[in-house]
Amino acid sequence: MSPENQNLDSETRLAQELTRAIRHFNRCHHPDPLNQDLKPKEMMLLHYLHHKKRHGNTLVTLSSIGEELRLSPPSVTLLLNPLEKHGYLTRVRDLEDRRVVFAEISDKGIKAVQDLYEQFLHNAKVMVNLLGETDTRTFIDLMNKLTDLYRTYKDEQKQTTTES
Repeated sequence: MSPENQNLDSETRLAQELTRAIRHFNRCHHPDPLNQDLKPKEMMLLHYLHHKKRHGNTLVTLSSIGEELRLSPPSVTLLLNPLEKHGYLTRVRDLEDRRVVFAEISDKGIKAVQDLYEQFLHNAKVMVNLLGETDTRTFIDLMNKLTDLYRTYKDEQKQTTTES
């Protein structure tokens, strides 16, 4: 243990160890993207459009995209431009209100999302095989527990902030 770590409390040392483990995992588990011309934020947008389409919303307003991805209207436009140019989606104007613009995922966009999902699922199966069923179940239970606890913590933080 380095001299500077000796002065840290156990909670801080454990937090550092956790972040180091996450960082190391992310480094070794950085799969090559199937589609070199799509950035992560673009894939997130296509995934959102695909999800909406599967649930009956073929046309999605640009404002709802901005809300979902937490982007400003100009940022949404910048994100959509290359996707439209490469045929991953189309923009459609509202016939009644020309100010309203929708985005619709194309067949090429759907294929990109499906390919990414297949790659993601393959990687998850590799992890299950490496960990085994028991450790995978334990990991899932711990991640679900952490998610619930952290969500509660964040909600309490919001309440404390609004009460101040």
